[in-house]
Amino acid sequence: MAKKLLSLFLCFALFLCGCSAQNAGPGADTNISSSSVQEGELEIFCLESANIFYGMIAFREQFPDIRLSVQKFKTSSEMEDVLINRINTKDAPDIVIFDYSTTLDFEKLAQKEAFYPLTDFIKEDGDFTLENYLPAAVNRVQTDEEPYFLPFSLMPVINYSPQSLMETLQIEQGTTTLEEYFLALQNHDQQNAQDAYTLSFFRQSQLFGEENIPIVPLVLGVADIDIAQELHSPDFKERLKLVVDFSILIELQDQKAQNAYRTNWSAVNWENTFSISQSSCDILRNITMYISAYRPYFKEDVGYFVLPTLRDPQKTSALLSAWGSVLADCENPRAAYDFLRCVMDHYEIHYRNGLSRWSTPVCKEKIYEIVESYQSQSWKLRDNTVVNPITDATAENILKLYHSIESFQFPNPKLADFIDTEFYDYNQGTASYDMCYEKFLNKMRLYQEE
Repeated sequence: MAKKLLSLFLCFALFLCGCSAQNAGPGADTNISSSSVQEGELEIFCLESANIFYGMIAFREQFPDIRLSVQKFKTSSEMEDVLINRINTKDAPDIVIFDYSTTLDFEKLAQKEAFYPLTDFIKEDGDFTLENYLPAAVNRVQTDEEPYFLPFSLMPVINYSPQSLMETLQIEQGTTTLEEYFLALQNHDQQNAQDAYTLSFFRQSQLFGEENIPIVPLVLGVADIDIAQELHSPDFKERLKLVVDFSILIELQDQKAQNAYRTNWSAVNWENTFSISQSSCDILRNITMYISAYRPYFKEDVGYFVLPTLRDPQKTSALLSAWGSVLADCENPRAAYDFLRCVMDHYEIHYRNGLSRWSTPVCKEKIYEIVESYQSQSWKLRDNTVVNPITDATAENILKLYHSIESFQFPNPKLADFIDTEFYDYNQGTASYDMCYEKFLNKMRLYQEE
């Protein structure tokens, strides 16, 4: 243990000496101007919340002669405004790390060749295999299309209910479809519509202002619908309707929960609360934590359900929550790729400084490590609730859910905005779905012609 700590300390010392990692905002000075970047240096754009600390240490250990210059931004909009300007002036950084809060149409930007294709690097990478990473991550970037990114983490949606209520409503992981779950939610809402303190669905992180995750891209990610690719498939119209209806219901339930919180939160009927939804934390810590945290409220065992894809109840999908790309003009793309691989392999799921990392890493090793620790020790939440060690059965079930993540979607703010705007009248009850769908198709045609 002492040797391991000493090794980590030495790596960290090298990191401090060799990396000019700066918490800089737009326009802030960096140690190296981008015009002077040489082959032995990499310039990186990322958010202040980017989870790259251990990846940087690993990279410095492997490539001590390559200097890292990191410019950090408070928000995606700030970072991406600077990024687009730098791309347009042929002065782009070498690497950019995005997260789910992106304001860009990433895939359109990739089509315009803003990023360096990673095809050859991935083909030569003998460690980038299904044994080491989630199949969703490996398969998505090893298709015939040019891969322009490496995925670091995904964001599945996990819902919690009293176990007996799930059994009454016949909700069972691997059997209940996404459509059936949505119908159960609808029915529960209709039966309890007049009770202000019986909640059918609410997002806890949204309620308490921890994260602002838009509803539409989240539901699109879960449903595993790629709008641009599937627009003309025969069942697209009905599949999109479920996404739109689900998003509307979630928004209404969020509002109901906020009203209850403002008036008398202690009056909430927890034993009949159908679904408390979480998406911003990693799947392992999330489930481990809430099967203990919700028990005093439900007054019985806590049931959990990871939302499945629309096509297959045994598979789950997720929103891509963090990924990295190499910019097209990077002078040392091989080193930049190696840096992204280091981040991918060291994307921690631990909490640091009390902040959640809203991530489920695609690197299997990180999940296996933390499963073992959760099986062997208890810990406390901030309110001193004891989280007991998980049983072997729970650990096995969590790993099964983790491996059930079959695919993921990019957050696409532009397409989500199309859904929000073109289906607004349907949301308000002043227009039919069919009428709004035609408006949406027209908007998509213009988008695809851009």
